[in-house]
Amino acid sequence: MNSNMLDLSAAFDIIDHPILLKHLEFSFGFKEKAVYCERLYLVKRTQCVSVTNKTSPDAGLLIGVTQGSVLGPKNYCMYTKRVG
Repeated sequence: MNSNMLDLSAAFDIIDHPILLKHLEFSFGFKEKAVYCERLYLVKRTQCVSVTNKTSPDAGLLIGVTQGSVLGPKNYCMYTKRVG
């Protein structure tokens, strides 16, 4: 890997859900229903670890957004954008 490249993959893992939801509502004007839908989307995220055919139980994610989704990059951009 080129040492001059910037790897933002870990940045998606540090998004705090409550802060993101407040930011969407107050900075971007999301209405109550849209914030509720976004909250449901974030709350349903889980992860597990699989090693040598053994898989851990699912664990709910309290932070982070998925990189491979449509909403993940958009949520990241809105989380990091300064408004005002």
